[in-house]
Amino acid sequence: MIDVDYYVDINQYLSLFHPIVMYTMSPTKVSTVGEKSETAFYIEGDEVCNFVSGGATYKHPIWDYETDHLAVTDRTNNLCMYTVESRRCELNDQYKIVWLLPRARVQGSRWLFSPWKVLFEIKKVERKLYTSGGVTLVFDIINNTVCVKSLDSVHQIMLDATLYSSIVIRASKKDDPLISDVERILLSQYPDKGRKQATLDAALLIDALSKLPKPTVTTSSMGPTSHFQSLGPLATEDGEERGQRVTEPLIDAPSVIPKNSYNNDVAMVQSRITNVRNEKTIPPEFYKYKGEFMQLLVPADVCHSVVPFDLDEVERRQDKPLQRARSAQVKSTASLNASNKNKSFIKTEPYAGTNAPRPITTMSAEHTMVLSTITLAFCDQVMKRVPWYMPGKSTREVASRIKEHSDKPFITSDYSRFDGHCSKDLAQLAKACIGRALQTKDRTTFSNLFEKTYCKKAVTSNGYVYLALDGTRSGSPTTSVGNTIIDAFIAFVALRELGVPSKKAFNSITIVCGDDALLQSIAGLLPMYELVATKLGMSLEAREIPYGEPVPFAGRYFVDPSLSTTAMAQ
Repeated sequence: MIDVDYYVDINQYLSLFHPIVMYTMSPTKVSTVGEKSETAFYIEGDEVCNFVSGGATYKHPIWDYETDHLAVTDRTNNLCMYTVESRRCELNDQYKIVWLLPRARVQGSRWLFSPWKVLFEIKKVERKLYTSGGVTLVFDIINNTVCVKSLDSVHQIMLDATLYSSIVIRASKKDDPLISDVERILLSQYPDKGRKQATLDAALLIDALSKLPKPTVTTSSMGPTSHFQSLGPLATEDGEERGQRVTEPLIDAPSVIPKNSYNNDVAMVQSRITNVRNEKTIPPEFYKYKGEFMQLLVPADVCHSVVPFDLDEVERRQDKPLQRARSAQVKSTASLNASNKNKSFIKTEPYAGTNAPRPITTMSAEHTMVLSTITLAFCDQVMKRVPWYMPGKSTREVASRIKEHSDKPFITSDYSRFDGHCSKDLAQLAKACIGRALQTKDRTTFSNLFEKTYCKKAVTSNGYVYLALDGTRSGSPTTSVGNTIIDAFIAFVALRELGVPSKKAFNSITIVCGDDALLQSIAGLLPMYELVATKLGMSLEAREIPYGEPVPFAGRYFVDPSLSTTAMAQ
């Protein structure tokens, strides 16, 4: 038989128990359209559509000879058994020569009623199936390749079968797979194809994937929320989702949460640390203000008087479960010469849109506990005496302080990436303030601990090694107090530049908590505030809050500070 077996019942021919040799079509592709040949075909459903130059067209199914044996019954129920041999044609690899060779014929009475009947299996030739769920596919198990197209397309994509399976799995995990996602993966696996071919293949492949049946998903009010991940450097990374939705969102576009992944670690370091590096020094014209600020923050009666707490006091104050576990781990072996390693992880928090994730830098447990003996004592004996110092204060206490200054409009600070923008000079300012308050014998210990906090080598939770530079270490014991001192210093310098006397400028600062600050508005303060921040290498956008309007501070709105202490979350 030459190219005709598709139109006959081949099982009837097998029942005659004669050898059969066939030249028959056995596609290794789902389409040859576009290959510039005299003939072309594509598979539509489970039938092959052939086109010949000149106008002839043929459409037929394909018999599946991908086996090593066959067994059929004749009209008298004799079992006719064949072996199957095949060779692919060298001149046209879409065709095979198939030999169906008779091997044995068992009389019906001997196998139908035999106790070994189960050993005699009827195995007829079946029609080849190419299409499932709207996708037409030919899989070459020897070469591990796959040719695929959508049911209503005539153009195919050929790619590695493992890669195809990976793309299908990824697409099934997304509600709406994007062409760009597939294109990026194709480019990473086949760089020699070029972007043009990857662009074409990605569009065809995403069309095919869209035809795959979607799994039935039972929804509930609790479940995963939307996450995002940077596109590089790993092309195929699937990050870990950390957020969870506890109720249906009230808006169409709820916040998104960064995935915990190597790609996001790289984006976090580049955007939050490397790209915002601040190498500016405090200008000489601000040296006088620096001295005044330190003397007002740590006056003569407090200078060299602060005594560090003991470890028992630190353990008593840090009573959260993780803090208690840390204390129990290192308390008995804690040393003033404790070593330190900086490790960072992505802060799991919602963003209005995709943005570089924020890092949290952790210190070694022993280093954290020993340094806390100094920072907690300094905050207790120095910072809590300052009226504008707000860390650790309740919402009612913050509101009461705002109310005391609510007779004028406010200026609120909005720093961009405060931790990353902090320079070495600004960090040394915070160090100098704490050192000025400590007893002389403790200053060397504090200096060593402070320098270890700012060790340069760091690693993320997913193994990305980077230089931590000079920015604030967000998980260190000095973070809150250090950022508050730096923020207050910038506000103090702005007031002094406007001619406000030093003591009045120091007391005119309304409230400061880390990178959040609130000042009473005076003529020229807003542009001066931003100018001073710029000279110090910080990125600040200050704005004025008119009298009577809600005042934003530290993630809350204080609704009407002049009349009440009512506050609400932003």
